[in-house]
Amino acid sequence: MSKEGDIKNRLILYPSKIQILHKGKSTVIEWSHAQSLQIQSKKLIIALVLGGIGTSFSMLALPLGWYNYNLNLFSIFFFFAVMYWGFIGQKALVIEESKHQHVFLLWELNPKLRAAIKRFYQRKRNKSRPSTEMIFHLVDRQFWESQTYDANYSHPSLESEGFIHCSVAGELAKSYELYFEASAELVLLAIDPKHLDNKVEWEYVEAREASFPHVMGTINKTAIHSALIFQGEEKLKGLLGNE
Repeated sequence: MSKEGDIKNRLILYPSKIQILHKGKSTVIEWSHAQSLQIQSKKLIIALVLGGIGTSFSMLALPLGWYNYNLNLFSIFFFFAVMYWGFIGQKALVIEESKHQHVFLLWELNPKLRAAIKRFYQRKRNKSRPSTEMIFHLVDRQFWESQTYDANYSHPSLESEGFIHCSVAGELAKSYELYFEASAELVLLAIDPKHLDNKVEWEYVEAREASFPHVMGTINKTAIHSALIFQGEEKLKGLLGNE
């Protein structure tokens, strides 16, 4: 948004809103009111026009000898560079509301801004996810059976990451391929989110181009619709066909 230390041109991120200070003027946009948040390249019209006029005038003056030859040559390159700068444009933050579009030119792409855009779309996806959609979890059979008499199922990721990884049916085969051995004997847990005691948060994973549910605590077994033992990818696909 601005050069470092420029307090008149700043972008301030809050949990529920974004504040843009441009030339000392403040614009506040609530995340809930924004429809899209993007980084786009915007052409600089003034630079395009001035550069085009300057280049044309300098090229006309060169053969006519109106000015010093070296000065004319420098002017051609200078105005052409200005025109080219206007053509390639500059990165800008574009925020769409229902009736307004806000465009703010950026000096640099701050990693915090990229993270805020990612969180913005995660929130939108989370709101649009149906609470009735069944989610799934793969677990080693012996580990599952070690918790047979527990009211709740837990996983080491709950301590290390703060949640238990789950998946939707369409992503299970890929998760199985990435994280489990074909020879392993596993249990497929089908979980009904409506009956979970702990909330489910969805995370969009760019590498997979998909959203994944995280259970933010232990999984109460009353929410587990089924626990099916299998071994091998074909068996897994067969179980998913029966869900």
